[in-house]
Order: sequence, then C-alpha cells, then structure tokens
Amino acid sequence: MIKRKFTRSHRQHGIAAVEFAAILPVIGLLLAFILFFGRVFMHYTVALKTAGDVATFIAQARSQEMLEARPDLGEIAIVGLARSIGATELAELNPGNGGHAILDISCDGSICRGAQVPDQIIVLISMRMYDPFLPTMLLELGDMDGIWVRAEVRVRYVGV
Repeated sequence: MIKRKFTRSHRQHGIAAVEFAAILPVIGLLLAFILFFGRVFMHYTVALKTAGDVATFIAQARSQEMLEARPDLGEIAIVGLARSIGATELAELNPGNGGHAILDISCDGSICRGAQVPDQIIVLISMRMYDPFLPTMLLELGDMDGIWVRAEVRVRYVGV
C-alpha cells in the first residue's frame, strides 16, 4: 500500500468553493438592493424632468390662456393640456404592483381655475416604488409598503 503525504495545498482544494457558497447570498442581496435603488433614482429623475417640463410649459403660457375660466369652475384648458403632456412622459414608468405616478398641478397653491394670473406654478409628481426582485424585503426591513418617490418643481409665471 502506498501512503500519500497530504501537503497543505491538497487539504485546501475545496475551501474556495465553500467560501464562495457562503458569500453568494450576501452578494445576491447587495445586487438586488443596487438594482432596486437604481430603479428608484431612474424613476425620480424621469419624474423631476417631467415636472420641470410641465411647469415650464404652463409658466410660458399667455395670460389670456391663464384667464380663460371654465363655466364649471374646473381646470383651465392649458393645464389640462400640460397634464396630458406629463401623463405621456410618465407612461413608460413602472413603479411596480400596478401602481402609477400621480401628477398634481397647482397655481399659487390652489387649483388653476383661471380667476387670476398666478405668481407661481407648482407641479408635484409622486409614486410608490415596489421592489420586483425581493418583494417581501421592504416589509421585513421596516414594515414599509414600497418607497414614496416625490418630485416637486416650482416655477414663477413668466407669460405675457
């Protein structure tokens, strides 16, 4: 019978696989968090750009358009048009769980009804983001049902 001498290198052949198997769940969890927060920041960036576009569009409207009050005291036509532009820009976003972005437009803090020319246009976009990779992770980490993302833009009215 031949006796083999086990050197240090023979005894450590499988240790790299064991270490990799032990660290793999941590790497997967970190990757899931990086991807989720990357989605959150991408959605925030799109929402902020959309809010800026909508606010600028309304702020540059002529004062005649801003004073065209509707008989039913609803929003003026230019705000409705800006709302449809914003909805088109936000249509591609998918915050998860069937949610969607909420677009709120106000003139001096109230509904734009055409009673007077506003000093400031405020556009607020808010949505709740859900994690598609580890859906129960946010619930386990802090009893959170998604993360709220809000983008607000305030622009002074400059129309003539």
